[in-house]
Amino acid sequence: MSPTASQTEIQVCVELRELKANREDVPERVNPQDKFQKRLYVPNTTTLRIDKLTLEDSAFSTAVRSSGAHGSGVEDSRNQVSLKGTQGASVVFHVTRRPEVPPEAKLETISWAVKNESNYIVLLHVFPGVDVPEWVNPQDKFKERLRVLNTTTLRIDKLTLEDSGWYRARCSFSTGIENAQYFHLSVYEPVPRPQVLAKILSLTRDWCNVTLECHTPGATGAVNVSWESKGLPRELEQRGAPGQATNPWTLALNLPLSQPSPRVTCVVSSPVDQKTATRDLGEVCVHAPSPAFCCSGNVTAGGWCRVAGEAQGP
Repeated sequence: MSPTASQTEIQVCVELRELKANREDVPERVNPQDKFQKRLYVPNTTTLRIDKLTLEDSAFSTAVRSSGAHGSGVEDSRNQVSLKGTQGASVVFHVTRRPEVPPEAKLETISWAVKNESNYIVLLHVFPGVDVPEWVNPQDKFKERLRVLNTTTLRIDKLTLEDSGWYRARCSFSTGIENAQYFHLSVYEPVPRPQVLAKILSLTRDWCNVTLECHTPGATGAVNVSWESKGLPRELEQRGAPGQATNPWTLALNLPLSQPSPRVTCVVSSPVDQKTATRDLGEVCVHAPSPAFCCSGNVTAGGWCRVAGEAQGP
């Protein structure tokens, strides 16, 4: 039977360290008073034997290597944190003490690791009261971008899209208890500033038939484009039909010129960022661009006349 996701906390009985050149093959016991004290035998570095089994010995076991690549394990769904970040910005990982850890258990080490395919690769160890972390791989790509803010908090600066993935903080306590907290990081590209393009299909004394296009140049990631309106008659409110992330969305309107001039906003957003461009349709319809304006570098290849909106940030 294999372990389930709910069984991530283990009571460490024996932890094997890397053997030094002139050191005996004696394991380092974390809890000398453990019930297994006289029944455990270590035949070699990778093998553990329990003698005189009892019914209470039934349990799941977890093997943890002292350095290098750790097994991927199972990400406990009860102990996961989802984080989102923007390319070029920073993200903070914070470990919280689980309520089942007894008060007398003192934190001894936090080992931070990143998942690479099927294995977790340890980056560094943090010790309470020690200002400088112990790096496992000094040449790691995170070396110049990782900051240990305190014993339980880690920050990654200058995020890249490749930083997306799973991270793990494994906590070791003085009583032999170990548990892990998992973080799933999603890094998104910054949202590009939108442009509002307008095409006047027809303009009469009473009506303005106009199509607006919300264009997001350079958008390659997952962005959503939508429209918001202020002062637009309810029966004329519409939404553009969604297209692919690299294509604009359009909004077609037939406006009565007798109504107050509405304002329409193109909203471009991602899970971490949002930018808008707003346009007063009264300026578009009442002062429709002349042919000379559109022929002087203000028309796109698709025949759209560029109308500069008020570009706004989040």
